Amino acid sequence: VLSAALTLNIATIDLQDVLFYQKEELSKAQQEEIHSHPFQGVEALHAFDVTDRTWLDAVMQHHEFLDGSGYPQGIKGDEICEAARIFTLGDIYCAKLVGRGYRSPLPPHKAIRELYCGERGHAIDPALARYFAGELGMYPPGSVVRLVNGDVAVVIRNGAKINEPIACSIIRPDGTVYLNPRERDCSQGEFAI
Repeated sequence: VLSAALTLNIATIDLQDVLFYQKEELSKAQQEEIHSHPFQGVEALHAFDVTDRTWLDAVMQHHEFLDGSGYPQGIKGDEICEAARIFTLGDIYCAKLVGRGYRSPLPPHKAIRELYCGERGHAIDPALARYFAGELGMYPPGSVVRLVNGDVAVVIRNGAKINEPIACSIIRPDGTVYLNPRERDCSQGEFAI
């Protein structure tokens, strides 16, 4: 599964670099390349003598949706392997964070909220989406947040609830830097995000 995660987009590495800087929407040729990259990825893995069925299925199916609206095969439901279902969530989440020249990135809490709240209807596995959101939290570690008390803080780990992490205040409300960051439990009112 880890090998599959590292090679999901093996066939689009060059295109991803182009899309990062591209200001206009995808061209027809780019859309076709994206829609065919799971097939091309599996072909590339076969060329490297990869035969593991889980690995190959995950690469082939990571853009498939439970309702059959995905690609490249339009399979649905239990036809999609669990690894691919997980990777679909990660792929959607990362695409929302990165953005493109033609669409702005979302902050982590908005990207995870869209997955958690079922933005894609019946397309993604709701149980996995809830688990995914629970593991990452609404504010994943590394997120920079402003607290009710005015501090700017960096999230360091999840808290008891997905929207109440543990953070370290790094900048005071007056803009001065804490020499020793202060740990804050965001479930407490004055340290809420």
